[in-house]
Amino acid sequence: MSVSEQRYEAVRAVLAVAHQMPAEVEVALVETRRAHPWGPRRLVFELAKAGVEPVLHEDSDGVWV
Repeated sequence: MSVSEQRYEAVRAVLAVAHQMPAEVEVALVETRRAHPWGPRRLVFELAKAGVEPVLHEDSDGVWV
């Protein structure tokens, strides 16, 4: 699935589910997770370092990672 298809699916899901994370965050999370074998805490740290907002707390991160 291409990045544009991922973004489309993420935006579609956001419109359908009120508690869905923003599409930009979801795409960044998925791309980072595919590239690195990091756990939830490191993913949150790296996304925050990259300036991805909003970054969720690592405790809630485990639910959707």
